[in-house]
Amino acid sequence: MKKASIVQKVIILAVYALLPIIFSHSYQLRLLNLLIFFTMFTLSSNIIFGHTRQLFLCQGALVGIGSYISAILPERLGVAPWIILPVGALTSAGIGSLISAVSSIRRLSIIFMAVLTSSFQVIFGELILGLRHITGADEGIVIRSDILRGLIGANRELVYYYLLIATLFATVIIYDKIVNSRVGVAFRCIVEDEIAASFIGINVVKYKVLSAFISSFLFGFMGGLYAYYNLYICPSMFQNIDVHILVMLVFGGMGTLTGPLLGAGAFTLISELLRPLGPITTLIFGILLIILFLFFREGLVVHLKRITGQFFKKHKLCF
Repeated sequence: MKKASIVQKVIILAVYALLPIIFSHSYQLRLLNLLIFFTMFTLSSNIIFGHTRQLFLCQGALVGIGSYISAILPERLGVAPWIILPVGALTSAGIGSLISAVSSIRRLSIIFMAVLTSSFQVIFGELILGLRHITGADEGIVIRSDILRGLIGANRELVYYYLLIATLFATVIIYDKIVNSRVGVAFRCIVEDEIAASFIGINVVKYKVLSAFISSFLFGFMGGLYAYYNLYICPSMFQNIDVHILVMLVFGGMGTLTGPLLGAGAFTLISELLRPLGPITTLIFGILLIILFLFFREGLVVHLKRITGQFFKKHKLCF
């Protein structure tokens, strides 16, 4: 790992670690926790869409699978939540890998993949409603298991925040190692030209399924943590998450590490600022997104690099 990359990650970790000192109110800590959740969701989507151009519109279903498994099984089986958490993640990973394999082998275009995955999202929603006696349908499930059950008297929001920060930092390190390895090279070749990548010996199906497995595993794992954090889940929590994640990813910058961080942060801040406006929030947010996408189609990361590059170039000319 390059020294500059290590410094960048240490700075990111330090900034996140110090945020609770400035935003210490319970409401503010909850916003920070939601920010980390959406950052992780966006980073997960970046692996599959940003690096292999597989347009999954079933992120909500993959997150929901991890959430419902983590919410239901511990109490029914009488086991600790930490044991079930990876089970939900692996289930999501298996389903995501299967979808990717079918799409890649059948060579579905990005449009047909979007249709396939959005159909799976609908099936997931209908399944949750149909299994009312297990899932609680629209009423949802109150979760009695909590991975922080042993930390009696602790600041729950703060403990969850540092748990999520540790998870995010570990994911960032793994992500960095993947994109800078032979796997990352294969991903870049697939994005540039899938047909050319297959001609030079890259197993396109294998690497697409691998990216889907990693991404879906993270979706399921974070879905389980999301359920334990809220201590309640219902179908509406996973309905619009797909669009939100894609907006954050494209707005921040696809195929980059800092893109999901910036996109999730900006999206969370904008959503919170517009919340008091009530019903017209959606209209204003839609107009704002149109303006942003017209002028920032490459993502915030590219524009920030361009601005900082011009600044340093100008700075050097001054000396």
